[in-house]
Amino acid sequence: MPAADERDLFAGVLSTLGVGVITTDAAGRVEWLDPLAERLTEWTTEAARGLPLAQVLTLSGEDLALPAETPIPLLSVSAAPGGSSGRAQLISRTGKRFTVEYAVATLGAGESPTRRFLVALRDVSRETLALLQLTRHATHDPLTGLLNREALTAHLDRTLREHRTPFAFCHLDLDQFNLVNNACGHTAGDELLRWVAALLREECRDTDVVARLGGDVFGLLLGNTTAAEAQSFVHGLLARLACFQFRWEDRTFPVGGCVGLVPVTGGKSTAREVLALADYACSQAKRHGRNQIRICPAEGEENLRRQKELEWVTRIRSNLREGKAALYAQAIRPLSRQAPPGAYFEVLLRVASEDGYTSAEGLIQAAERYGLVGIVDRWVIRSTLDTLATRPPRVLAQVRLCSLNLSAVSLHDRSILEFIHQELARTRVPPQKVCFELTETAVVENLAQARWLIQELLAVGCRFALDDFGSGIASYGHLSDLPVNYLKIAGSFVENIAASPLNTAMVASINQIARVLGIETIAESVSTASTLRTVESIGVDFAQGTWIAEPRPLGEVCPPA
Repeated sequence: MPAADERDLFAGVLSTLGVGVITTDAAGRVEWLDPLAERLTEWTTEAARGLPLAQVLTLSGEDLALPAETPIPLLSVSAAPGGSSGRAQLISRTGKRFTVEYAVATLGAGESPTRRFLVALRDVSRETLALLQLTRHATHDPLTGLLNREALTAHLDRTLREHRTPFAFCHLDLDQFNLVNNACGHTAGDELLRWVAALLREECRDTDVVARLGGDVFGLLLGNTTAAEAQSFVHGLLARLACFQFRWEDRTFPVGGCVGLVPVTGGKSTAREVLALADYACSQAKRHGRNQIRICPAEGEENLRRQKELEWVTRIRSNLREGKAALYAQAIRPLSRQAPPGAYFEVLLRVASEDGYTSAEGLIQAAERYGLVGIVDRWVIRSTLDTLATRPPRVLAQVRLCSLNLSAVSLHDRSILEFIHQELARTRVPPQKVCFELTETAVVENLAQARWLIQELLAVGCRFALDDFGSGIASYGHLSDLPVNYLKIAGSFVENIAASPLNTAMVASINQIARVLGIETIAESVSTASTLRTVESIGVDFAQGTWIAEPRPLGEVCPPA
C-alpha cells in the first residue's frame, strides 16, 4: 500500500485535473483507488484490494481498427511496464461504458519488489460525444440525417481514386416538391423530405451511400454495380415513389422524381465531373415529364454534349459583350378589329454563327443550367429598351406591345425589379409598351414570388403575359389569383388544332376562361393558314407563329427612321 503522503500527493494533483488513480503492487494487484476511479470502475478500494488489475479495470480497444472487445493488457510482470498510454473503452463492474484516456507509470526503481504501478484515467466521454456531434453536423444533413453534399463528394472522390469495380451515381430530383411547399407550407415539405430519405435508406444496400444534395435533390452512390443493375434499381425506386400519395391534412399529392444516372466503368473522371454530369442528365430527364431516367455514362457522348454546354458558358459574357448576340422580333397579329393598330411583337435572342444569326436555345439552356441566365435576361431588357429609346417618337408611338421573356432564375432575383425600374427611368420608354413573359411552370412553382413581381410591374404600368399556358399541372387553379394581361396558349395545343377536335376544345376552353377573367389570349405556333382560321373562329385575340411572320432583326421591326 502506498505511503499516505505519496498517495495523497498523486491523488490531490491528478484529481484537480479530473483524473482518477489506481495503484498496484509489483505483481499488479490492486492496492488503492481514488474516489473518481471508484466511480468509473464501480469498485471500492476495500472490494478491489488484492485483486488483479485486469479484473478491476477492464479496457477494450476504442480504435475501429481493433476488435471492440479486445482487452488491453496494461501490466505484465515479465515485460517492463510503465510509460504506456492511450484511449480506450472502460467497462465498469456493472457493464457501463466510458471513453477514457489512460496512462501507466512506475513508482519505484528497477525490479525492486517495493515498486508499484500507477494507472491514471480521465473520462473523455463528453468530449468524444461533442466531437462526434460536431463531426456529424459537418457531414450530415440536419433535416434527414443523410450525408450532405460535401461528405458525399468525399466518398465519391475516394471511390474514383480506389476504382476497381464498376459503380454508378444517381441524381434524384423530386417532382412537384415546390407545389407541396407552396400549398401546405415548409413543415409539410420537410416531412416529405424525411419520408423520401427513409425510403432511400430502405431501398439501398448497407454498402451504398445516400445523401441529400440540397433542396429536394438526393444523391445515391451505388458501389460494385453495373449500368444494367443500376438502371433496374432506379426503375424500382421510381416505381415505389410513384405508388406513394403524400397526405397533408385534407390534401393529397403524388410523389415522383427524375433521375440522372451516371455509370462509371473506367476513365479518369473527377467527383466534380460526375456530379455535374448526373445533374445534367437529370435535367434532361425532367424535360420528358415525371418519373423519367436519363443515363449518361461518364465516358459517353452525353458527357461530350455537356462539355459543349460548358463551352457555351465560357462564351456567354463574351457573346453579349462583343456583339455576337442580337435581338430579333417576331410579330404578333391582332385578330380582333378592336385592337389598336400598331406593332405587336416578342423579342427573341439570337447568336452569331457561320450562317448568320441562329436560335440562342443552346446558350439559354447552358445559362439556365449554370446560373447565368440572369445575365442574359438583363442584357435583353437593357438592349431592347435602348433600341426603343433611340427610335423617333412616331416609330415608338406605333409600338403597342413589346414582349420580353423572364427566366425562373430572375423570378427569384428580387433585384430584377429595381433593375427594370432603373432601365425604364434611364431610357424613358413608356412602361405600358413593355410586357414581360413568364412560363406557366415557372409561375406555379414560385407562386408567391411570381404574384409579387407581377403586381409590382403592373403598378408601374408594365403588362404581363403567362407563357406556354396549358402545358403545366395547374393551368386554371391559380389563374384567378394572377393579375396577368395575356395568356399565351401553348403551341402544343395550337400546332395541330385544325385536325384535332381535342386541341380545338382545349384552346376554346382556355379562351373562354380568359374571357370570364378579362384576360386576352395569344395563340402561339401558328404555322399554317388552317391553324390561323381555326384560332380566329374560336375568338382568340392574337396569333403568333411562322405563318404570321418569321423573326426579323428588331431594328427592322422598329426602324430608326
